[in-house]
Amino acid sequence: MLKIPFSKTTKKYFQDLQIKKLCNSQGYSFSQIRFDLIKNQWQEWNKFYLPISVKNKTILDVGAGEGETALFYLFNGAKKIIAIEPDRASFLKLQENSKGKNIYPISSVFNLGYLKLFNFDFLKVDIEGYEEALLDCNLDFPVVAEVHSIPLANKFRAKGWRVIGAGLGDCAGFGSQFYGYWRC
Repeated sequence: MLKIPFSKTTKKYFQDLQIKKLCNSQGYSFSQIRFDLIKNQWQEWNKFYLPISVKNKTILDVGAGEGETALFYLFNGAKKIIAIEPDRASFLKLQENSKGKNIYPISSVFNLGYLKLFNFDFLKVDIEGYEEALLDCNLDFPVVAEVHSIPLANKFRAKGWRVIGAGLGDCAGFGSQFYGYWRC
């Protein structure tokens, strides 16, 4: 029997259907823009947001949005998500998406004091440049941080972080996407 491979478009379509089914079956309600983000970044998250197993771990999710990465980490076996999100509209959706799940939403700008306040096993940070504050901290837990420019990626490397990714931003590297890893 001859097997004909699916086109990338067809594979993407079925992946999108699976993600929509997962969201609906778990009682999540995302804005269209966040749902599109999930569809477009799920594979990237599998590649870059899981440098260690998160099974049975507590995740501190900084820059939690509407709970899209909380869904991702719970789907990958995390037991609890502490989700920090400062944007009011995103936080309201995050609260809605947290009901009945092991997601604990906090409406706040990230504060380095949270690193000592909460008991967690793994830190995910996506806060559009403020991740630079982590460079002066003594971190004794695994971290993945989105790093949003070439100059900032170089600062992370200089502090001993493992940084991967490719810049696609402007000539100064702003708008680029990198991932910084500490202890993983």
